[in-house]
Amino acid sequence: MLEAGLRPMPTLFEGDLPRALHEDGGWSVPDTAHRFADYARIVADALGDRVARWILIDHPQAFLIADSVDTRSFLPASHVVNLAVGRGFRAVKAVCPDARMGTAVRLAACEAATGSARDAAAAERSHRFENAWFLDPILRGLYPNAFLGTIPYDLMRVRDGDLETTRVPLDFVGLGHLDTGELPCEGEPFRQEVPTPEAVEQTVHLVTQTDQRMLERLFPFPWDQTHHTHPLS
Repeated sequence: MLEAGLRPMPTLFEGDLPRALHEDGGWSVPDTAHRFADYARIVADALGDRVARWILIDHPQAFLIADSVDTRSFLPASHVVNLAVGRGFRAVKAVCPDARMGTAVRLAACEAATGSARDAAAAERSHRFENAWFLDPILRGLYPNAFLGTIPYDLMRVRDGDLETTRVPLDFVGLGHLDTGELPCEGEPFRQEVPTPEAVEQTVHLVTQTDQRMLERLFPFPWDQTHHTHPLS
């Protein structure tokens, strides 16, 4: 690849844990974050002289939703994944100080189904859970309140010092936009079926505007409107 002028960007984790870790509880076990850091350090030691850019974890929503029975199991597992990003970042930096690292997440543009205050509040909660849940702990060292009450730190098994561990100065964030939802205050979020080409042509401008609002909510920094990039440092 290097001889061909290509720049590799390995993804360290995309969904499949080693069987032994899975059978021990997988992402529900806090020690899995340490095992991920060990693995990241080994890979960086082996490839760091040829790889300058790394993606730590790709689309955690996808593999955690597949593995979780319900929200009560999803929440603590999601916290372990965020810990793994922080520990993995530091593990790679210890071996390759000049490496550029990021993570990749799935985004969904959560729009209120109506103009009511209740629907707007539901859409905001969904945005925080769908989009900010795997970004705010990494970039800001906090969890967004995506709940009707307070953030359930006990259920999530967040311990003292954890949010200092999750927070790291990423060099970039990979964003995957897979769907758009209209959120009523009651019921499940609406998910549009795969649209026809005609429907895509009719809605692409609206979705692009929605994307821009979503990105500005997640990253309140000046955006390059041409290339849709912004500095994280």
